[in-house]
Amino acid sequence: MRLSVIASHPVQYQAPLFRWLAGMPGVDLLVHYGLLPDAERQGEGFGVRFQWDLPLLDGYRHEVFFDGGGGLSAVRRLARSLAEFAPDVILCTGWHHPSMAAGLAAAVWSGRPRILRCEANVLRERGFEARIFHRAMMTLYRGVLPIGQANRDYYRAFGVAESRMFDSPYFIDNDRFAEVSGSAGRDALRKRWGIPAGAFCFLFSGKLEEKKHPVAVAEAMGGLGRAHLLVVGAGPLEGALREACGPRGISCSFAGFLNQSEIPLAYAAADALVLPSDAGETWGLVVNEAMACGRPAIVSDRVGCREDLVLEGETGLSFRFGDWEELGGQMRRLAGDPAQAKAMGAAARQRVHRDYSVERAAAGVLQGAEAARGR
Repeated sequence: MRLSVIASHPVQYQAPLFRWLAGMPGVDLLVHYGLLPDAERQGEGFGVRFQWDLPLLDGYRHEVFFDGGGGLSAVRRLARSLAEFAPDVILCTGWHHPSMAAGLAAAVWSGRPRILRCEANVLRERGFEARIFHRAMMTLYRGVLPIGQANRDYYRAFGVAESRMFDSPYFIDNDRFAEVSGSAGRDALRKRWGIPAGAFCFLFSGKLEEKKHPVAVAEAMGGLGRAHLLVVGAGPLEGALREACGPRGISCSFAGFLNQSEIPLAYAAADALVLPSDAGETWGLVVNEAMACGRPAIVSDRVGCREDLVLEGETGLSFRFGDWEELGGQMRRLAGDPAQAKAMGAAARQRVHRDYSVERAAAGVLQGAEAARGR
């Protein structure tokens, strides 16, 4: 199997899948990246310049086709590469970036079978023209790789038959998160971030941006008693979140941006994750991260992974998006029963390690690729 992958740029969640596929017997993998972002471009939306501190390009072959110039020149550049590599199947990862539009054009031009693995779901409303566009896009692929139930519902809604779907669940490096968080000194970490002894610590982790609604966590925590909020991340709403915490007398601390090698430490210090995002949160891999570390999550019913990862009362809790009073009630439920929260975390860890792993994701890719090649 000669497999090409078209992706916008190296992503910490995709690199383990590419390494795994490249290491499988009988698979010849080449990843075509649109660009390799510098520290400034990488930090857009985070409020800080940075480069990921884990190797994202090791263990598999890759090339860059968009940085040398976009538009038709990028399409031609990638088309030449595809002609030289002659893949049996091309795996596309969406059309969310100009480089991906160019990549799809080159993939179609090549005439090679294509499969799709993306995050889109049906939780966000789309107008008539958008629905026509998405249905048309689905005709370009011989197979699709659902990452979860909401993503599967999206494919079904836009005309993809079940026979063309091959599950490739969304995952993180479960073992790394579990190992780093499990070996961390919890007491020292809580002291480092000013978490009071004995306090139940809720973690908000991610960009401080509108779609994630971080200020809602502060609104929900009013009158929660011995609870603490640890905020990991940066972004345009940091000032608003700090202002919201002050008048409400909320015990909180801001860790700022943490890179990949340090982020598991935040889960080690916390007791539960809170993610009150709207439908812009097409999945929410921070939930995978929390659960891999043995922490339950409270998420809104608009978060893409809810139906897959949050088994109500077993691995976490959910609430109706926008009902911050209900969110506060769910937070109160966990903070008032740490033993239950710990049991939920153990069940959550078992779930993601068993069902949301690189092995299962890679198996779905290869099943979809074999089916596309054989059609």
